[in-house]
Amino acid sequence: MMAVLFLGPVLIVRGLGQSDTASGMLMVAVQTSIVATAYLGGWLYDRTGSRWIRPGAAAILAVGFVAWALSGVARSYAALIAFGLFAGLGSGVLLAVNNAVIMTSLPDAYRGAASGMLETTRHVGHAFGVTIPTAILAVVTASLAGSEAGALRWGFFWSCLGMAVISLLGVLLALVPAGRSGQRGDQHG
Repeated sequence: MMAVLFLGPVLIVRGLGQSDTASGMLMVAVQTSIVATAYLGGWLYDRTGSRWIRPGAAAILAVGFVAWALSGVARSYAALIAFGLFAGLGSGVLLAVNNAVIMTSLPDAYRGAASGMLETTRHVGHAFGVTIPTAILAVVTASLAGSEAGALRWGFFWSCLGMAVISLLGVLLALVPAGRSGQRGDQHG
């Protein structure tokens, strides 16, 4: 999600010719979706304990990235907002449920250190979530002749597809059962 939150405003202002306010609206919409759906993900996991919520949320995120890629190339601001809300759903649910699965799979004595490691990996993920798609955008825009706006739209397209591939890898990782038998993820399959 950091990829699109970082590159989305560039696409909207320089690739689609919209205002700074329009780019801010994308950021607000996506962040609101993430916050609102994190509660939904936690609530759903508390009630079901299903191990399918995490891979499902990662798959929603991957589909959201593909839809965003297509929306940028199609020059559709409305579609960027709509699919931003959809991708925010995947991200919000995934973050909440992933945290719960990780923390409940550990013995109590390790949860403090694990919480710190979880937060550290999140920050590392944010750093890579900005640098990898930005590098993809830079390579694509440098290799394309023509208008800057067109090159940015295609750079955004390939950046989003790159993040969709990473999200699909997240689906595979989320299918790995939690480490501690008898925990929530193993009870409800």
